[in-house]
Amino acid sequence: LDGLKVYCPNQARGCEATPKRGELRHHIEACPLTLVSCKYCSEKMERRVIVRSHLHCDAARFGCEFVAGCEAGVAVHLVECAVAKCRAQFERYERQIAELKLSV
Repeated sequence: LDGLKVYCPNQARGCEATPKRGELRHHIEACPLTLVSCKYCSEKMERRVIVRSHLHCDAARFGCEFVAGCEAGVAVHLVECAVAKCRAQFERYERQIAELKLSV
């Protein structure tokens, strides 16, 4: 059965791929039309859209909630981002926490 050709579940959004059933999971994980969730917020959109027009501040993992539609918007924001200015310190804390977890 894994050799049968199947339609991508994103066919309704325009995907024309017909991978083998056994390769469907791999296709879905790479399909640009698959709905994916942003790792920093609750937004959910097609993979091809989220990677191009839903860009978070470089300090998002430390709590900055800024989102822009282009890299230039993020660059302008970074000039004044208070969280980004503390990034080096946050990264040191992450390393210390990781080291403490290993020692426990």
